[in-house]
Amino acid sequence: MLLRSNRMSEAQSAAIGTWRLSVSTKRGQEHPIVALAADGTGIYQSPEGPLPVTATYDGDDVSFTAIHKTVMTDFSMRFRGTATGDKFDGAMVTVMGAHPITGERVG
Repeated sequence: MLLRSNRMSEAQSAAIGTWRLSVSTKRGQEHPIVALAADGTGIYQSPEGPLPVTATYDGDDVSFTAIHKTVMTDFSMRFRGTATGDKFDGAMVTVMGAHPITGERVG
């Protein structure tokens, strides 16, 4: 009889979890929170409100996208980074260009 385990056979990405990010933008320093789930879903929380995200993982590297909707238009925010322990380093790319990101795990 073959027994199946509910445990994942591969290690999960270190990027899965909740992160407080620090983003340098033309408007100054911002500190959004992003929660990333193992299934590739998540929430990006900023002063403008919560935005759903779609994430992909490659080991401890993560890429995720959030669409910010404004009265005039929608614009995409693309994130790429690497989680090392409880630290996150990467970049956010918007129509305004690339912005460096750092972060720390908060959950």
